[in-house]
Amino acid sequence: MKLSRTLQLLIPPLLALIILILSWVTASLIQTQADERQREHQLAQLAELRGKLEGELNGATNLTAGLVAYVSIHGDIDSATFDEFGRRLLDGRSLIRNITLAPQNIIRYVYPFEGNQAALGLDLMGHNIQGSATRRMVAEGKPVLAGPVELVQGGRGLIHRVPIYLDLSPRPDGTRDYWGLMSTPIDYDALLEVTGLNQLSGEMEIALRGIDGLGGRGLTFFGNPDLFNQSNSLISEIRVLGGSWQMAARPLQDDRLLMRWLTGVLYLGGMIMAVLMGFFSWHVGRQAHRLEGSERLYRELTEHMKDVVFQTDIERRVTYLNPAWEALTGRAIKACLGQDWVDLLDPLDRPRAEGRCVALIQQTEQDTPYTEEFRVRRQEGESLWMVIRADIHRDGLGKVVGTIGTMVDISERKLIEEQIHHMAMHDNLTGLPNRRLLQDRFSHAQARLMRQGKGSMGHESGLAFLFLDLDGFKGINDRFGHDEGDHVLQEVVQRFQAQLREVDTLARLGGDEFALLLDCQGDEQQAVRVAEKMLQTMQTPFLVKGEACKLGVSIGIALYPQHGPSLDELIGFADKAMYHAKESGKGRWVIHPTTNAA
Repeated sequence: MKLSRTLQLLIPPLLALIILILSWVTASLIQTQADERQREHQLAQLAELRGKLEGELNGATNLTAGLVAYVSIHGDIDSATFDEFGRRLLDGRSLIRNITLAPQNIIRYVYPFEGNQAALGLDLMGHNIQGSATRRMVAEGKPVLAGPVELVQGGRGLIHRVPIYLDLSPRPDGTRDYWGLMSTPIDYDALLEVTGLNQLSGEMEIALRGIDGLGGRGLTFFGNPDLFNQSNSLISEIRVLGGSWQMAARPLQDDRLLMRWLTGVLYLGGMIMAVLMGFFSWHVGRQAHRLEGSERLYRELTEHMKDVVFQTDIERRVTYLNPAWEALTGRAIKACLGQDWVDLLDPLDRPRAEGRCVALIQQTEQDTPYTEEFRVRRQEGESLWMVIRADIHRDGLGKVVGTIGTMVDISERKLIEEQIHHMAMHDNLTGLPNRRLLQDRFSHAQARLMRQGKGSMGHESGLAFLFLDLDGFKGINDRFGHDEGDHVLQEVVQRFQAQLREVDTLARLGGDEFALLLDCQGDEQQAVRVAEKMLQTMQTPFLVKGEACKLGVSIGIALYPQHGPSLDELIGFADKAMYHAKESGKGRWVIHPTTNAA
């Protein structure tokens, strides 16, 4: 059957139109796929950069909590103690240039001193550059991260400032005594180097803005500010203390222009269609090769990372772990693949992690990653502390297909935090609890008694507070020196602790004054018996440089809840009873209100 003339005329343009449409559809699909892969790669790079910036800044700023706690508790600090803190905190911390303390906002202490003398005496409140951030810190009463700024001692830095308030109960109006501030300049140029921002700038054009943590309202301090106004820039937030920075980035080379040109060429049709299709095939192969190379590079990078990279499916089953997992935990990767991601964690952290995973995967409109600290079990049974940052993973259609994230080992940082916390709660010489920890244990015991109905006035004794003051200790210090006096104090503590139970709390209040918190279980005679033991244990002389020295102890006793509802009141009553014991001849105990004595 012959085709009509009209149909014969229509077939070539129809075929040409079909070829052009297929070419356009094919080119569009390839363009979309290339855009998505390029964007995913860029987002992964920026997410890693953002994580490094946040991690380095948080790691640098969190180290100084112990110094702030020390000044807050003691109300001041001497140069030797400050230098010891500075030496410990700056040991191996390349980002922190120095540490300064500024009582009443004037720099009086700086470590290391060498090279930073120019900062001494600087009035931060009235400084033309740093004054604004300092005043904002004082007004808000919380830490701020200012800069980057030019430092008086040279170079550029981010200034982490923390207000220090004396460790006193707040006034009725909620205010506290302001002591001054701690300031730690963070090496801005070193931060850029450590996080790899300078290296990444060779692949992408990057800009940062938000001086003093003001986010989008702050000035641009890195890169071209015009990036924030361009439609093809990727914008992300970086959390810095209580504020934020904004980061804008775009690739230096955009392959999408080449693909659009190819799509236009495909519309020419006719005799050059074969040539164009050949060129199209070559270009697609080249693009696929480049994408394959990028994926291979990304895989190689993850395989050599020291931090753990993981991926799960929509059911939370682990589908990928890089070799860092086995190096850190000792657990074989093959044995962990297919497990529920939550099962990788310490059993105590699994309920919390499961809730976070459910909330993460159930997101529908926006991808909001989370960062949280969990413990991860090792093969030997102990746990590592990890900062885990996870985000949902979508396929090309935007459907959630699982999660992807990283785990960073922070066990060393946790150990340092525990050591700093211990230093803040214990006496440096004797290792005994200090007054702050004593208050905490009293509060726990008080809450327990209240639950048992024994913590209100009128009830029988539940707790006993003993105030112990050594008799004759000053003579040892004056005669043999403070070093020998410290050794005697340590031996006194050993003798006292040998007479106590594990549930009892012996604390050092300062000098040769000690406090003892006892659980009396309704029997005040138990406090008397313990006081007798304390007196008896001091009967044996102390050997100081080969000479036997006699010491005694005077003890004041107050009972809870009969004599007072708070630790401060008990300390006051027991202190008065102790002075009555000294006035009555020393080496004895007295119960408040000083009606009984021995």
